Amino acid sequence: MVQACANVASVSAKRQIAVIPGDGIGKEVIPQAVRAIEATGADLAITRFDWGADRYLAERVTVPPDGFATLARDFDAILVGAFGDPRVPSNIHAKEILLGMRSKMDLYVNVRPVRLMDASLCPLKGIEPKDIDFVVIRENTEGVYGDLGGVFKQGTPDEFAIQEDINTRKGVERIIRYAFEYCASNKKLDGSVRRRVLICDKSNAMTHAGGLWQRVFKEVAAGYPQIETQHMYVDALAMEMVRDPREFDVIVTNNMFGDIITDLAAGLQGGRRKKRRPTSAERWERAKQGNGWRRRSPVAKNRVVTALITIFREREHEVVEVRCSCPAIDIAVRRSVVAKRAAISSPQQ
Repeated sequence: MVQACANVASVSAKRQIAVIPGDGIGKEVIPQAVRAIEATGADLAITRFDWGADRYLAERVTVPPDGFATLARDFDAILVGAFGDPRVPSNIHAKEILLGMRSKMDLYVNVRPVRLMDASLCPLKGIEPKDIDFVVIRENTEGVYGDLGGVFKQGTPDEFAIQEDINTRKGVERIIRYAFEYCASNKKLDGSVRRRVLICDKSNAMTHAGGLWQRVFKEVAAGYPQIETQHMYVDALAMEMVRDPREFDVIVTNNMFGDIITDLAAGLQGGRRKKRRPTSAERWERAKQGNGWRRRSPVAKNRVVTALITIFREREHEVVEVRCSCPAIDIAVRRSVVAKRAAISSPQQ
């Protein structure tokens, strides 16, 4: 994952990249991504941070007091691995690092490209790489991820829990506007123009929050008459993504729905395992024994590297946009993924 720093001060010609491998698989794939960065010869300076479960367990520190300020002040982008470790059941370090980074640095745009690299990777029949090329624009700082609410009368028959869903006019408008700007200024891989922005919500049930999103979407859309608009409830969208993913260009949605539908989108790209997902304890035991449940490939992070080394477009008071357009890495990644899938699919000798 690439997090781009908001409100970055003017920087030198050499781009400054903060690298936070995190936990588990992050410590395996991030070094390979860094190797890809170094192999390109790009004028980037790498600074590594040891934030994660190991440091938390040793020092009970998740993020140093000036951690987020340092990232925002001194770096152009952050290359982040994964967070989560069964030795920290509360996952407090993951919450304070990852969600803290998003909220305290106001990284409000989560751009998630969905692109099929090879037909053999898609579980749908008759789908080619040209058929899956859309982008999910996920609001990244609000929704249910603020951990607002509480549990009352816990452990009693009358126990109840409240989880607040926060949607501000400012937050909704800026993410929707970003989606329209993205659609207007970013073409598909084949060079064709993106024509449509789809808003995904559940406004028939979540009437207050959904109503705000609907009103703002219509207001912002009026300023982009060349772009078509569409609306789908999240459940209908999930069905359509599986039925025919060819119809999508840009999808904009809230934090939680964006989280969910991009896992489905990962499946369309061949990025989710088909076998039973092991428990955290099983993964940890196998990691300690040097016998992983399944060897992980760093190709996803290498595609993030593609984004890092190509275009940094700095916008004052806005998240830096990063686009994928480095053909050499993309081609190598595609070949690697296809070869890996072929090896996995072939019968064991």
